[in-house]
Amino acid sequence: FMRTDMNLNGMQQVSIIDVNGRRYITLDPRTKTATVTSADAMQQQVEKVGAGDMTVDVTPTGDTKTIAGMTCSGYTLKVTMPMNMGGQSITMTMSGPSWAAKDAPGAKDFFDFMKAASDAGMFLVNPSQRGQANAGELMRKMAEAGLPCASELEMGMEGGGEMAAMMSQM
Repeated sequence: FMRTDMNLNGMQQVSIIDVNGRRYITLDPRTKTATVTSADAMQQQVEKVGAGDMTVDVTPTGDTKTIAGMTCSGYTLKVTMPMNMGGQSITMTMSGPSWAAKDAPGAKDFFDFMKAASDAGMFLVNPSQRGQANAGELMRKMAEAGLPCASELEMGMEGGGEMAAMMSQM
C-alpha cells in the first residue's frame, strides 16, 4: 500500500494504491467517502481518453537542499503525454522542480514499492486524473532518484481546438 496526500488548488486529496489488490482508493475528507477503482477499470478509462505514449525526463540539476532534515538532490521533471479527447489531439505536460533523498529512512521501501507497482502494471495517479498505463517508466525513474520530498509541478494542455483551450483553463 502507498498513501499520498495532496493539495490541488486548495482541495485536499488522499489516494491509496493497493498493489496486491490491484486497486486505487481515493478518499474525500470533505464528504468522508471513499471511491475504489480497479486497475482494470483504470486501464479502460485510459483507453477511452486515447492516451498515447508518455515521455518522461528526470534530469539531475546538481543542486541540493535540506528538507525535513534530509539532504535532497534536485531534479527537473518533465512528463509529456499525447491524448485524443473529443476527436481533438491534445498534449498534457507536467513539469517543474522535484527534490529527492536517496539516503532517507524508507527510501528502499519506496523503491521496492514502486518496482512492485510498476511490475504489476499499476501506476501512481489518482484515478480521477487518468494517468497512463506505461507510467511505470516515471515510477521507476522517480524511485531511482530517491524518496520524493518536495515537488512543484505545473500541468498544462497544448494543442489545437476548444478542448485544449478549455482544459488549460482548469
